[in-house]
Amino acid sequence: LAPSIDLVLLCHSTLSHLGLYAYARANWGLVAPCYATLPVATMGRLTTLEAVQSLNGEMDVAKSASERQYIPTAEQVDTAFDDIVTLRYSQPTQLEGKCAGLTLTAYGAGHTLGGAIWKLRSPSSGTLLIALDWNHTRERHIDGTALVATASTPSSIPGGPSGAAGEGGGVMEAVRRPDLLITSISRATHINARRKDRDAALVDVIHNTIRSGRSVLMPVDASARLLELLVLLDQHWAYAYPTARFPLCLVSATGREVIERARTLMEWMTKQWATKGKEGDDNTDDRANKGRKAGGSGGRGGQAAHQAPSSPLDFKYLRVFSSMKAMDDVLAQSDAKLVLAWPPSMAYGPSRKLFARMASSERDVVLLTSMGEPGTLTRWLWNHWEGGQDQGDKWGRGKVGKPIDVRDEVEVEIKSKVFLEGDELQAHLDAQRIAKEKAEQQRALLARSHRRLEADEEDVDSDDSDSEGESIDDGEGGGDGQQKVLSSSKMLNGDVMGGAGDGEGGAGGDELSFDIYLKGNAQRATSFFGSSGASGGLQRFRMFPLVEKRKRVDAYGETLDVGRWLSRRRELEAEAKINGDGANLNPEAAAAAAKRRKMQEDKEARERREQEEKPSKFVSETRTIHVSCKVSFVDMDGLGDGRALKELLPRLHPRRLVLVGGDQNERLEMTKSMQGMTKDLFAPIQGERVQIGEFTASFTVHLGEGLLAGLDLSSFDDYQIARLKARVRYGVESNVPTLELDASSNSAVETAENEHEEEASSSANGADATGSEATKTLFIGDLRLSSLKAALARTHRMPSEFAGEGTLVCGADAFGGSSSKQAQDSGEGGAVRVQKSGEGQIIIEGNVGKGFYKVRNAVYDLHAKVDG
Repeated sequence: LAPSIDLVLLCHSTLSHLGLYAYARANWGLVAPCYATLPVATMGRLTTLEAVQSLNGEMDVAKSASERQYIPTAEQVDTAFDDIVTLRYSQPTQLEGKCAGLTLTAYGAGHTLGGAIWKLRSPSSGTLLIALDWNHTRERHIDGTALVATASTPSSIPGGPSGAAGEGGGVMEAVRRPDLLITSISRATHINARRKDRDAALVDVIHNTIRSGRSVLMPVDASARLLELLVLLDQHWAYAYPTARFPLCLVSATGREVIERARTLMEWMTKQWATKGKEGDDNTDDRANKGRKAGGSGGRGGQAAHQAPSSPLDFKYLRVFSSMKAMDDVLAQSDAKLVLAWPPSMAYGPSRKLFARMASSERDVVLLTSMGEPGTLTRWLWNHWEGGQDQGDKWGRGKVGKPIDVRDEVEVEIKSKVFLEGDELQAHLDAQRIAKEKAEQQRALLARSHRRLEADEEDVDSDDSDSEGESIDDGEGGGDGQQKVLSSSKMLNGDVMGGAGDGEGGAGGDELSFDIYLKGNAQRATSFFGSSGASGGLQRFRMFPLVEKRKRVDAYGETLDVGRWLSRRRELEAEAKINGDGANLNPEAAAAAAKRRKMQEDKEARERREQEEKPSKFVSETRTIHVSCKVSFVDMDGLGDGRALKELLPRLHPRRLVLVGGDQNERLEMTKSMQGMTKDLFAPIQGERVQIGEFTASFTVHLGEGLLAGLDLSSFDDYQIARLKARVRYGVESNVPTLELDASSNSAVETAENEHEEEASSSANGADATGSEATKTLFIGDLRLSSLKAALARTHRMPSEFAGEGTLVCGADAFGGSSSKQAQDSGEGGAVRVQKSGEGQIIIEGNVGKGFYKVRNAVYDLHAKVDG
């Protein structure tokens, strides 16, 4: 499936939304472009790394694929998330490749920091809206979904500018009336408790437990919902325990980095926090400037100048530990404390080990904030809690519930990594030493072979230069210096020996010819002792092509390894290219270089940690735990309930609706509720394939010269449209046809201005002046009576009221009284009734007057008008 995917969109930073992304990109052939908001990409990377590190500490990841546990490496996670294209909210982006022509836009979804609702706009297929796991209510650190219009976004619901998120506001105009809406219905039959009640119940459980000298375990997510809990708990600690009497602990390998990254993403949080973050930056700069003017930062004034302003994400009462061992080294197990531990499912990691430690204590509390996946330890505890509630306090009834005492047994498998000792350690070290020696020998052999090959290449170059020198010398003794090769006929006639006697003459001497290749001039070689003596003038001929290889050495006799210097040069050039020069790189290249440096540093740091880590092995232990602790559940998932679904989806008014997620009861409930909204309603189960839409034919044409000059364009959504009468002409040089105006239409456009008066007179004379039938005006759009009511109140100050389904009565006469009499005296013409009688049919009824024309013009303005 992965290679056939054309586009990947990440909605949230939870493992349920992006847990398999890195593994699929590294091992399953996923090459499609991936888009996400900056917080989702940042926090999603940390969440995935947290899961990878936790699992690496409990099992052999290399063998996990055979057990259907697809765990990527840290390098694969970094590589996959570096390929993500990050977008901002309301930023239209033109896609490329197979998705060319589509426009992608992200809107806020709530629920998590940077959570996105995706809008895909196609010129031929309309609009696709993907809204999975959204929350319409505002929380402490993030706003509600953009589906609900706020004071800063235009609303399609009348009655003022717009309502606040989560307070019955209208729908944002940019996402209204999609051609296809895909949304999740996992809580269609549930009613959420009020946020005030949930927060109070959570704080009360924690306060009562730690005041009694016991501890609370809270399994939490690594980043997505962690920030909301930390903000609430930090506020409670500041109010109830200002002296930090009870520790507030977070056990997470990436906890510190999550908080640090969140502080850089303040603009993605609530508007108040985003404004506070900008003001804090400005105040910090002002204080720093004042400190420098006052005499630098050497004294108290300088320290105050550099002190950062208070931030909602400072969390001064929070203590972050990378592991359970780090927490045990600082705090005793018997100390009263609140421990937030990853993961929320307690399927592995520190939360599972802490549960095994605390479950047997009758006074300790396990505080759940989510149901957990089926088959996990969290879901097992949640089922006990749900079974112990009264009928009216069960989850999904709008109540919070109460803590219960669990008396049961459960088998828990605890996996861990332990250090090797004794004979196992010695055997491991011996095997490691032998493997290291073999690797060093192999590297030495490869390096030796490499040096020999480079030396041979250098000797060949040196021999070529020496041979060229000999050829030049011989050429000088032979007159013109040109080599003459004997033909085959001369060799057969025995002229070879005859040419040897006149070698000194040069001009008339013939050279030897060989049947193999010889370097240089192979005709003759002089004596080593010169030409003096009895044998000085004799010529010596080479018997076979021997090449003497001479290695290059320095003045001290050491062999010069040129390849080593060349490789070092390449490393320096690559490093210079990665680091770059700020003056020579643009901001994008500089950012890419900084990212590459950061990846290289992280990789080297991980390798150093792996080398410094002591030899260890993985062990598994199955324990039978007698659970005697208290269990409490407070829903802190931050998701909309069934009431929000049933209220918001009809306002979006999609043409087609696909409901995903949820169980059978939730699918039946939502199908029944949305049956009258649209005929194309789908609620597939997991694994079911649904074919949606139809085949559309689209063509590419060139616009002819002067085609746009005579068109009256009207706005419709994101497009400009007009009606024209034209013909398609195929050219000789191009395969793409050209769209040109029809001859009659072209002449009509050219003479439009000259015949303006004639057209006016002909229209006055009626059908006698022209025998052709007038072309009807085309109105494109979808009239919503609520939008018409808002437009009349805003533009014409005309009151209106709904009178039954599909009918709007406009004008003062609709309300009667003195205003009705004044309206008749002013020529308004009485009440006007607007009715939608069918598909594409709008009826406007009323007496002819100012009011009638105001209503008609308002209806026209809500459509794209295309004249014939």
